[in-house]
Amino acid sequence: MTKKEAYKKAFETQNIPSDLADQCANILIQDETQTRTKEDQETIDKAYEIAFGVNPRNIK
Repeated sequence: MTKKEAYKKAFETQNIPSDLADQCANILIQDETQTRTKEDQETIDKAYEIAFGVNPRNIK
């Protein structure tokens, strides 16, 4: 299993739809070589909100 496949599986176990899980896995792999864009962060935030029911930007 590749690192990307492992990330995707981890997202999917949190009830993240497969296409969003794939996008998130790509972003996490890219994080190793480049900084995360605002759009990438919004994608990760969306997955977090689906998994945990709260947007991480709203946690105080």
